Amino acid sequence: SWEVQRLRDLAVAAQSRDRYYDLEGGDVRTYALRLVALQPDSREAHSLLLKVGEHMAWDAAAALEDGPSGKAEQLVNDCLALVPDHPGCLAVPLKS
Repeated sequence: SWEVQRLRDLAVAAQSRDRYYDLEGGDVRTYALRLVALQPDSREAHSLLLKVGEHMAWDAAAALEDGPSGKAEQLVNDCLALVPDHPGCLAVPLKS
């Protein structure tokens, strides 16, 4: 449908600008979630969500290096809520 193609185009544009998440709706995560809502079996939408998760994992690992782990824990939790069992987020060494 037209809306699916529009959301794909917006996701690709956001990805090309490294706008993966937490950007008030103009990010890959938002568009991918909307795609999943329209097409639950969309491989493309799930692939986009995996990429978002990977960026969250990288940012969580960087946050651990910068100081207290609160931000890292939040990123990992958000990632796992988005993509359960995401290997990148599961690999972030959070303290229990």
